[in-house]
Amino acid sequence: MYDKRIFADNLMYYMKANNETQIDVAKLIGVSKSNVSAYIKGEQIPRMDKVQILADHYGVRLSDLLETKKAPAKAEASDDVIIRFFRSLPLEQQRGILLALGAPPEVLAALDQQAPNE
Repeated sequence: MYDKRIFADNLMYYMKANNETQIDVAKLIGVSKSNVSAYIKGEQIPRMDKVQILADHYGVRLSDLLETKKAPAKAEASDDVIIRFFRSLPLEQQRGILLALGAPPEVLAALDQQAPNE
């Protein structure tokens, strides 16, 4: 059996890292906001299929949500946020950033292949 308080702390960490509300999480896993509130208070743990949805969404392992870690996977969460932000930019801006960072030609070529044919 997993510790509800550990799950609550980890869920709150990943919600905060991704700037998500209880309503966002409720919609994501198909439960009510009051269920998410109970998770955050350490009163309940969702079914494992719901925990797996959260782990996939946050780009972490189940154990990152269910177990105590000496240091939460901050880099994984922040890397995921950065990647999602970068991918949300127009291709022209992505290319400019990659050029400024000195990306190798094959990375730029891969980005060019994503460009829509006009």
